[in-house]
Amino acid sequence: MNTQTETGNALSDALRANFGGLTEIVTIQRGSFTLTSSTYADDDILVIDQWVDGGGHELVKSGGELSTRVYVGHSLPDETLKSLGTSKGEIMKFLAEVIADKSRNIRLETPFDFTNDTFRYEYRILDSEPDFEITVGKEKIFYKNRCVFVHVFAKSPVNT
Repeated sequence: MNTQTETGNALSDALRANFGGLTEIVTIQRGSFTLTSSTYADDDILVIDQWVDGGGHELVKSGGELSTRVYVGHSLPDETLKSLGTSKGEIMKFLAEVIADKSRNIRLETPFDFTNDTFRYEYRILDSEPDFEITVGKEKIFYKNRCVFVHVFAKSPVNT
């Protein structure tokens, strides 16, 4: 299995564990920043995810290889969502559904789409440098064909 696949599987497993309530979520201080943090460990996999509302980073150790993924994004403002007939809670519930069922298909190296009765999930590759194992992707969630949530991801090995 190549590094990208191992890292992708580790990130997917950690994401599913976080959204499934299987990891401890804690608050930490880094200077003047208050971050939310989770740690996922399983055999030779370690994923540390730290974030604020609007972005964060994941550090991954899998099969002895080190990688990182950074992400930025958020949903539309609460007032806008309310005027559209939805909420951050409904969006996150849909995202949790996608993560629970499709985590190995999202936020990695291939495009992916998923739709239920109300929402549509879309992940696209914006840029890729295979020789460097760097991938930049964007996920969007649509409510009644209006984009209500966006996250942009950049994933790369870490040279130590």
